Amino acid sequence: MSTFSMLVPCYNACPHLEQLADSVKNLTRQFDEVILYDDASQDGTADMARRLGFRILEGSTNEGCGFARNRLLEVCQSEWIHFQDVDDPLAVDFLERTAPYVRSDLDAVVGDMNWFDQTTGELVAPFRYTQSEWDADPLQYSIRYSVLHHGALIRRTAVEAIGGYLDLRRNWQDADLFIRLAANRCRVKFVSEVLAVSLRHKHGASGNPHFMWRSRLEFLRGYHIAYGERVRPALLFSLRRAYLKAGEIPDVELQAEIRQFLVRLGAAP
Repeated sequence: MSTFSMLVPCYNACPHLEQLADSVKNLTRQFDEVILYDDASQDGTADMARRLGFRILEGSTNEGCGFARNRLLEVCQSEWIHFQDVDDPLAVDFLERTAPYVRSDLDAVVGDMNWFDQTTGELVAPFRYTQSEWDADPLQYSIRYSVLHHGALIRRTAVEAIGGYLDLRRNWQDADLFIRLAANRCRVKFVSEVLAVSLRHKHGASGNPHFMWRSRLEFLRGYHIAYGERVRPALLFSLRRAYLKAGEIPDVELQAEIRQFLVRLGAAP
């Protein structure tokens, strides 16, 4: 029988821990283990988490979510893992809706996701995935359309095989994970229902669009080096989208860098 872990990176997470504890308590199917990692918080996160009954690891310096997730990956024991953001809602029936899709010939089960602005309640981005397009070319698809871990169960050994999360940048790490899973020929089942909600707020990395889209550009440069002409169509698609976003911010310097990259690829914005 498959086992499941929920892994939660935390930084100054005290305002969210009671909600997380209530969500875990009310799950209609429990995880086999829930582990938190305190990334050198300054608000007593670790102490509060222990009072609420959580198992929590503590880091001595702030290293970011990717580092935290990798430390959690090292200690978890379950066959399947779910990475949960501490400030995002957790569906009480998450495992009931995802675990039935788990099979020996799969490496991940991924549901759709809605990304909301926490302040306004506006739906910022609905993430809807298409199985046939992934199956046709997983690497191109994952570069074009960010596949995120918020509604996912992932086989632990599949994440270990690619070295876990890249912690060089503190944004787009979850999308990068699925790009590298795709490059490693991991097998993914998409579930066509919303299984997760994520909240955008000014305190998170996504609250700084300059930083967010510059991080995206750096990842795209890395994919060009790693995968070359094989992913050129997906790179052009993603770079043109980033160019438009940089114009909306606005970030003239970033736009110029993206334009230069497009020219190198023999294309225009």
